[in-house]
Amino acid sequence: MPTSPKAARLPLLSLFASILCLVTPSAHAQWSSNPFANRLIADRANDQVQPKIAITTDGGCYISWFDNASGGYDVYLQRLDPCGREVWARNGLLLADRAVSSTTDYDLTVDDFGNALIVWTDDFNVSGATQQVVVQKVSLAGQKLWGPNGITATSDTAFKGNPKVIALSDTSVIVAWTANNIALANRYDFSGNLLAANLTLAVEASRYIALSDLEPTGDGFVALWVRGTTTSPITSAKALYSQKFSNTGAAQWNAGAPVIVFNTTSVQNGYFPTCLTDGNGGAIYGWYETGGSRNAYIQHVLTDGTLKFPVPIANTGATPNRIRISAGLAFDPVTSSYYLASTESGSPTQGNYSVIVQRFDEDGTRLWTDTGTIILPTGTGNQSSFVQCVARPGEGCIVFGIDSRTSTTGVIFAAGVHPDGTVQWSNLPGSTISGKGRLTGTASEGGGAFLTWHDGATGSTDIRAQNVSSRGRFGLASDFNADDVVDFFDYLDFVAAFAAEDPTSDFNADGVIDFFDYLDFVASFSASC
Repeated sequence: MPTSPKAARLPLLSLFASILCLVTPSAHAQWSSNPFANRLIADRANDQVQPKIAITTDGGCYISWFDNASGGYDVYLQRLDPCGREVWARNGLLLADRAVSSTTDYDLTVDDFGNALIVWTDDFNVSGATQQVVVQKVSLAGQKLWGPNGITATSDTAFKGNPKVIALSDTSVIVAWTANNIALANRYDFSGNLLAANLTLAVEASRYIALSDLEPTGDGFVALWVRGTTTSPITSAKALYSQKFSNTGAAQWNAGAPVIVFNTTSVQNGYFPTCLTDGNGGAIYGWYETGGSRNAYIQHVLTDGTLKFPVPIANTGATPNRIRISAGLAFDPVTSSYYLASTESGSPTQGNYSVIVQRFDEDGTRLWTDTGTIILPTGTGNQSSFVQCVARPGEGCIVFGIDSRTSTTGVIFAAGVHPDGTVQWSNLPGSTISGKGRLTGTASEGGGAFLTWHDGATGSTDIRAQNVSSRGRFGLASDFNADDVVDFFDYLDFVAAFAAEDPTSDFNADGVIDFFDYLDFVASFSASC
């Protein structure tokens, strides 16, 4: 690893040492350095399930979940600062008291001002009542900005599925859902005033329609939906269609007709693929199929609605007797690289599982051979689930997921992959073998990731979370000796590593050990983070 001359950096260390002696580090609950004791987010009685996570403007995160402590799977939200410390009261902020006996999907995002936007379906604590779509905006201070109970977006008797929420560049908010095979949306201003109701995003006679994802593009937003050949989600072949809309809801692509992203075989029933913005007004898609060669694919629709690739591109070449059964998508705008991670299985009899990831260049060429980089090898007998990927800008990607140990237990795995396809590190951020589900994650500052999941036996699951740095470390960045306390011993250990030009002292992970690493460490240490 390149270094700058010692003479240029060591004489200044004593200057900062005297300053650091005045720092009183914090020992409050924070990101854990122990993967057997992950950060506990919610641990009330009964089940806490289905967490979601979104990065905040200060480098921390929001985590939401459903809490069944008092029955009804109530909606809760917590905020963590960049160090993983709870900002609000223990076990979070109650957003909705419900009486539901089962759960459906919901959505969480953050606007440009750091406010959380969360949407769910609500029976208003009346068991058996028709559930309506409700959206709430919560400030960084934990204030419910759209009233004590949020804004009710719907009022009809139809079943509403898979609600989504996004913040647009003009500060307005789009809330969308599916009802009666129609994808609909409301638009609200920054304060929650209704600007437009029941905008039609997707409808087609005698076809199954289910909203799959919604992403802002900077000049509008993109909707992705599943489209069936009949009205049945079970028996019909299911394609992927997409359309871009202006902030006001006017269709932008293909003279108003949707762009067909995929329609050669079918996606799985109950599977709702995601898309990502490309930063230039277009969108990137990743999914796996349940027919044909059983591949996982990427596609890119440009800002003008044209397909960048003539046909979807698989993350493997020909792989006899191997199929893909998941697709975790990431995009790095720094290198214009696409990443797609998948669980692989033997075929025709499923088993002998593995996890792979592929990198594509901007032209869609597979860069990591036709078989991809292996994250988890075959031969373990374990099936992985919730396999996902986040980009480390300019530095490759992190792949993570749940690796089963029995039919009801598993561990969380993660691996950092270099742009050349080399696995740089691999570990188990959730090392305790226990019931785990609904793993999700987001890229964090510095090329790392924040992960969250529900953990424990059914009936007593809790919400846990873990940070993973770009180098695969857990806990606070300045907790250099990983004892879960930021103190002067961390400073001494860092200085020793820095003076010895040890690779671990490349604190900012830019590939060069220099005085900027020291300055960044001091800043982190001073913040006890």
